[in-house]
Amino acid sequence: SPITDGEVNGDGHVDIADVNAVINVMLGKPVGPRCDDVAADMNLNGKIDIADVNAVINVMLGRE
Repeated sequence: SPITDGEVNGDGHVDIADVNAVINVMLGKPVGPRCDDVAADMNLNGKIDIADVNAVINVMLGRE
C-alpha cells in the first residue's frame, strides 16, 4: 500500500485532480503552489513515475 495518502494537490480530496498533479510533476510541468511534490512520490522511492499515478488511482478506488 502507498505510504502517502494520495492527497497531492492540497485540496483535501483524493480525486482525478491528484492524478493530474502527479502526471504534471512526472512531466516536469508546473503544478501550482498548492501541490506537494513530495506527496506525488506515493511510494517514496525518490522518483515520480507511472507507479505513483497508479497508486493515487488505487487510493481513489479504495484499493490502497
